[in-house]
Amino acid sequence: MRLIIASILMMGIWFSATAQKTLVFGRIVEANSGSPISYAGVAFKGTAEGTYSDEVGNYFLESSESWDTVIVTALGYTDTTFVIEPGKRQEVNIRLSAAEYNLNEVVVLAGENPAFAILRKVIENKSVNNPEQFNTYQYTSYNKVQFDLNNFTERIKKDLVFRQFPFIWEYQDTMPNGVRYLPFLFKENVREHYYRKDPTSYKEYITANRNVQFFKGPKIEAFIKELYLNPNVYDNFVVILQKSFPSPIHDNFERFYKYYLADTLTTIDGLPCHHLRFFPKGKSDVAFTGDMYIHDGTFAVKRIDLNFSIEANINFLRSFYLRIDYDWVNQQYWFAKALKVLADFTVLENSEEMTGFFGKRYSEFKDIRLNEPIPDTRFAPVETIIETEDMEFRDTTFWLEERSDSLSVEEQEIFEMVDTIQKNPRFKLIKKLFVVSATGWLPFNNYEIGQVLTMLSYNKVEGVRPKIGIRTPLKSNLPFRGEAYVAYGIQDKRWKYYTQFDYFLQKEFGKHTAVGFTVQEDVDQIGLSYNAARIDNIMTFFLRTAEFNNRTFLKRQSLYVERQWFLGFVTRLGVYRENTQTFGSYDFLRINQLGEQEIVPDFNMSGIRLSGRFAFGQTNINAKFYDSGTQFWMLKYPTVSFEYANGIKGFLNSEFDYHALRVRIEHQQRLNRLGYLKYIVEGGKIWGRVPYIYMGIPFGTQSIIADDAAFNMMNFLEFVADEYVGIHLEQHFEGLFFNRIPLIRKLKLRSFIFGKVFLGKVHPENDQTTWLYPDNLYSIREPYYEVGFGIENILKLGRVDFIWRLNYKDHPDIYDFLPKPSFQLRF
Repeated sequence: MRLIIASILMMGIWFSATAQKTLVFGRIVEANSGSPISYAGVAFKGTAEGTYSDEVGNYFLESSESWDTVIVTALGYTDTTFVIEPGKRQEVNIRLSAAEYNLNEVVVLAGENPAFAILRKVIENKSVNNPEQFNTYQYTSYNKVQFDLNNFTERIKKDLVFRQFPFIWEYQDTMPNGVRYLPFLFKENVREHYYRKDPTSYKEYITANRNVQFFKGPKIEAFIKELYLNPNVYDNFVVILQKSFPSPIHDNFERFYKYYLADTLTTIDGLPCHHLRFFPKGKSDVAFTGDMYIHDGTFAVKRIDLNFSIEANINFLRSFYLRIDYDWVNQQYWFAKALKVLADFTVLENSEEMTGFFGKRYSEFKDIRLNEPIPDTRFAPVETIIETEDMEFRDTTFWLEERSDSLSVEEQEIFEMVDTIQKNPRFKLIKKLFVVSATGWLPFNNYEIGQVLTMLSYNKVEGVRPKIGIRTPLKSNLPFRGEAYVAYGIQDKRWKYYTQFDYFLQKEFGKHTAVGFTVQEDVDQIGLSYNAARIDNIMTFFLRTAEFNNRTFLKRQSLYVERQWFLGFVTRLGVYRENTQTFGSYDFLRINQLGEQEIVPDFNMSGIRLSGRFAFGQTNINAKFYDSGTQFWMLKYPTVSFEYANGIKGFLNSEFDYHALRVRIEHQQRLNRLGYLKYIVEGGKIWGRVPYIYMGIPFGTQSIIADDAAFNMMNFLEFVADEYVGIHLEQHFEGLFFNRIPLIRKLKLRSFIFGKVFLGKVHPENDQTTWLYPDNLYSIREPYYEVGFGIENILKLGRVDFIWRLNYKDHPDIYDFLPKPSFQLRF
């Protein structure tokens, strides 16, 4: 089980295995010179089973079927066929003769690659053949996804985890190339798709859904989502696994690919097609290898096969294969009719024997209707994907009618195996242990106990601090959600606690209405980012660069109503009360009417607060202005968060009248071959006369670990402003530079540069005229800057930022330069 969860997925083409194999191998050379021919196509005639010769002309072809003829094709040479003996291993060396081209409908320029003439016609007809040309389209899709554990050995069967379940190996199967695999997940669904060009809108209705799997978790769901891609090859760039690949029919195709054109037309579904093969121009370029078949006459893509492998600087990937077949609807328009995705993921991409996953998806599209009216009601929901109420309640008859083929024996056995293992007590225990190691929370039926890393900590004021927490599962069908903890400081002999509880008045997919409250009494570190480990996390004791200082003791109560209006937009309106005391060795100070300094024991602020977040189409978003649990990656639109707070003097003992507004915009913008740009822009303004704790304080960090939400060379509580803007920019080049260095290329390192700035001001009424700052806190006068560069994807999860602080170098206890590591996991 540990390997199932820890590894990652996929490969090649799924065939039925039979006892005897047909194996053909040899070398392909020029008939006259004997020079090797690279990238020649070798296939069993009349099938999709084939391969290419390597850079020195060697090839190897095998099948479990009894084929008796092989065809060899290569650009500039006459196709050659030869007869073989089925079910045997045989060596056949091939000599190809030069061929002449005769392309009736295209113009071949003297001395150029004949494939370019075909491609120019494809580009010329893009506007006619592109599926996005239609004013409307609608269709129904049937989709199935399967995951298989692969490349396991007898040693793995004796693993501490797997040996607990010997019966699962009864369900293993073997591919034609000898790789064994064990299916462990199967999903199928039916969706209705609707598209409208003006005004642009696209909706998917999931009308039926069925799935069975060993284990449900966010990472597994993320990998499944990656298989639900539907790229448009008519776009100049195609996004797969968070990477931008140039399309083989890019407007500037010559920049990215080498092309090979077969000298005879190929027939697919009764239609004559030009067969082109394509390869990346550079060995380590992020580009596809594959085949495409261009219809002779309309110059539309009839079929395209896209492959990429470990050379593409994508993590956890041994190989990837995508096929899209297009249909000539009414012999007038072209539209996708079927899609197949096959992926082979693993921890070590260069190892063919490392245990990993096969990930498979097959989709077929039917009831295609183009440029026909669609009722406006189909586009009424704000969500892009809509789950219908009865999607989980489809009977066997429904599924038999929707599938074009019956489920295979292998697919049916997944249901039996998963049902058996889910009832196994040992499996339930192992699953709990994994959840604890991944999240820090120990799951039970309707609650979880944790968080492990905060159960015991230490600081100078509290001494040893034991703590225990409980929460509802993040994803549950309960009509409420909640979290609570209690802690005790052995040295300060003081109890701390926190409780949050929400009750759902309405809860459905994409929408909810809840009422809730929060009560808290605990230590707080001003200036600690939402992205950093909490101050009572035991790891902060070992990773800090300086003692945490200027802590406060916060007593907070709030009562609110939260509403998710549609998928991706949530707001919260409530009343709050906060009492803030100093905690430790410093005091709040103010200047009294006599002009003398005096200690203020605490500050009280109460009022109303409105906050919200917009992250279009995303689930499980939080209305809080800062929330580490809902950071999104590569969304189509920026994520926008806002918060307005109004302090009302006299309300619940509030001492201040003030207004505060904050807005935050964050996004990652794809730049195709240049990688992507990540930016975070936050602005805020405070109206009213208030102490510094209610003004804008930028996030700092006093840890050896980099925090991309904070200023990494700034201390906690170093700057303050009542009107400010903070900007974080990161340009990630991916493998653009390191891929071009031969020895470094295999390490898959990636580079980035960044800059951060905080600018603002403090108005005179708040600039220590009444409430004084603690030592080493400063009003921002001129912009603060830090810049640097970094290397990421170190051993797939490491990153090092090399950071320089450019100004305010006269402040105490600061560093001009630091390298800081951090960790992230991405494709």
